Amino acid sequence: MRVRPSPITLPHPTLTQVAARVPRAAIRVVSNIHVLEPTPLGFWQRSGAVFTGNFNHLPNRDAILFFAQAVLPLVHPKVSPSEERGP
Repeated sequence: MRVRPSPITLPHPTLTQVAARVPRAAIRVVSNIHVLEPTPLGFWQRSGAVFTGNFNHLPNRDAILFFAQAVLPLVHPKVSPSEERGP
């Protein structure tokens, strides 16, 4: 038996893009299982950022290193010392 790899996509626009680029792909759609909970504050009233991910997954390591080296220096002067947290 021969097994073909199948792309997995989440949102419908991504599904459409993959199908257009690879018409014969066997695509499986995985629904988003996260329930959206209302937040007590609106977007502009919130602050901070959190990163979640398994750093044994190399793309996650690359992403946080890029953020720390290329993005954070641009926004760090705008962050008040009371907002800084970390180990």
